[in-house]
Amino acid sequence: MRMKVWGEISGERHLVGTLETIPGREEQFSYAESYLENEAAQPLSVLLPLREEPFPKRQTRVFFRNLLPEGGALAAVAKTLEVKSSSYLKVLGALGSECIGALILEGDDGQKERPYGYTPLEREELGRVFEAGADGVAKLQEEAKLSLAGAQSKMGLYADRSAGILPQYFLPRGTAASTHIVKAANRRFEQLSENECYCLRLAEAAGLSVPKCFLDTIEEQPLFVIERFDRVLLPEQDRRADRGIRQVQRLHQEDFCQVLGLLPERKYEKGGERFAKKVRDALYERSSSPVRDLEVFARLLVTNAVLGNCDGHLKNLTVLRGADWSSFSLAPMYDIASTVVYEGLDRHMAMRIGSTSKIDEVGRDDFHAMAKELSISVRMMDRLIEEVCEGVSDAANAVASEMEDALGVPLSKLREIEAFARVQIDRLGCSALGMARCEGLE
Repeated sequence: MRMKVWGEISGERHLVGTLETIPGREEQFSYAESYLENEAAQPLSVLLPLREEPFPKRQTRVFFRNLLPEGGALAAVAKTLEVKSSSYLKVLGALGSECIGALILEGDDGQKERPYGYTPLEREELGRVFEAGADGVAKLQEEAKLSLAGAQSKMGLYADRSAGILPQYFLPRGTAASTHIVKAANRRFEQLSENECYCLRLAEAAGLSVPKCFLDTIEEQPLFVIERFDRVLLPEQDRRADRGIRQVQRLHQEDFCQVLGLLPERKYEKGGERFAKKVRDALYERSSSPVRDLEVFARLLVTNAVLGNCDGHLKNLTVLRGADWSSFSLAPMYDIASTVVYEGLDRHMAMRIGSTSKIDEVGRDDFHAMAKELSISVRMMDRLIEEVCEGVSDAANAVASEMEDALGVPLSKLREIEAFARVQIDRLGCSALGMARCEGLE
């Protein structure tokens, strides 16, 4: 099996290299000679520095497997494609026309490029797709040749909200790019779509940069819709598409499993691992703004603790490489949802804070220990704690009420998150100002 790996760099498509299976050596990735000769060429990944020699299986597998769905979402896609879940190259070959980041993967089998464009997707049809669960989403993914990482079923679509209140959705074809990711409510977890939308808005109130998101109800089913931070919607019309579609530019990205050289199943901290320290080291070494990024990372850890998000693993932390792939900085935060409001889920955080990984025990002293681990001052950590607590305290009730009014129904899970946040803020020992804000949650 052989695939060409293309990259969109500053809006132009370049052949970056080749991903192939070599008999007796399994898979390998090689940079194209023409790409290496380009003075402006940048590495595809921290794992894959520019060089003439092919990369062996381990480095190749780590980077490219992290482009795929996980768990049940991967199983559903593999079933639709009639291949084994373990045959990641076959899955990637089928879905690689629209990956996360700025990559486009195409089979090097002499086939013509798939037709480019955007097909209107009626709202009722989209509702039926998500109503069918993971299998329905997998079929649409296969139709669009689109791959999104993560365990939850989701779709990349072009969403246009300019015509009115209700967004119009389009399914990308060929190498056309999407603008938004759409997720359906998970039947196992009540109000999960509302939960994620709520937590992202509170994270923004806590001082984090987050993508714009909204809820779209179709057939009484709430869909969570979020802008892709690895896409830029340009003002120019896409000349290869019709229906007034605007041009979409891809931005390159890497999640921290890729940055740290870990397969997706290693995304959670285990044993004596200290992921926070590894993130710190990577940011110190490579970030375009290491001080800024370390502060953002520390703020994220505090926000996750306050909101009850135990699922802040390495694949939920990403760096953007910019349009020309030359920069390295933390992307806006995403996939923030409170997990503690669902019975049966582990209450251990994905990353240990100080002496504990238990979210019900983490206190200010633990964050002081984390400050030393991140090589930031205790004073800065205290400031971040106060800002997060005050931001969440100010916004929690107002945002929940606004969402309830918009949907016309009470949202019990949002109120549970609100109550948990109050407990966490107290545990972190917020200031007198913060405590005054906390009282408004009661």
